[in-house]
Amino acid sequence: MSMSLQANTSRPEYPGWGLDGKALHHFKTGVPPERWCITKADLRHLESAIRNAVRDGSLSAGGLSRRPTGIGRSRHGSFSEEGEKSRVESSEDEASGAATAAFPADKAAAMEPDMYAVVEDYIKPLTRQAGKMSWALMRHPRGLPCDLFIAHAWTEPFFEFVDKVLASWPSRKRHAWCCALSMPQNLDISPTLRFMSSTTSEIASMRSQSVRSIR
Repeated sequence: MSMSLQANTSRPEYPGWGLDGKALHHFKTGVPPERWCITKADLRHLESAIRNAVRDGSLSAGGLSRRPTGIGRSRHGSFSEEGEKSRVESSEDEASGAATAAFPADKAAAMEPDMYAVVEDYIKPLTRQAGKMSWALMRHPRGLPCDLFIAHAWTEPFFEFVDKVLASWPSRKRHAWCCALSMPQNLDISPTLRFMSSTTSEIASMRSQSVRSIR
């Protein structure tokens, strides 16, 4: 990555705030896709922010006004393109020591937003204002080396997702790639996705364990 990064002072919790998201995610000169990662602390930070948003009414719980379709919004995998999703999940199945975060059906789930709502009504508006980068690069504009891959369903309740992922996070793993948070939700990154046709499999195979959140 050759672009210059200046420290952000207006939003210290988001060091990438104000940078050019399109440049950050450029498939040739930006942060490599395998570095679009988050930490456990990032998930806890996001969980707290979402709870506050639900509490103050800026994010509704238990209902969705819309459900987006397209790149990066597959119900059960990382991508809506079936071939890409299959490659990633096939790599996961072959990985040794996979840790599964079981997701129980619970009536209480209706009282919290699912991943669709979190992305559409919180992640997208926030990152659009920040510069259209992914939530992960808004937190870590230089990226983080990937050693964990998280697969998730877009229809699962968000707080359950966080609880299960954190409970199943392998102790020696530090940085995770998670579709909803790693992909820039406000950008058309088709060139990067074409480049990632092989890279996503590499991302999935870079770790020896995976966390999978399932219904």
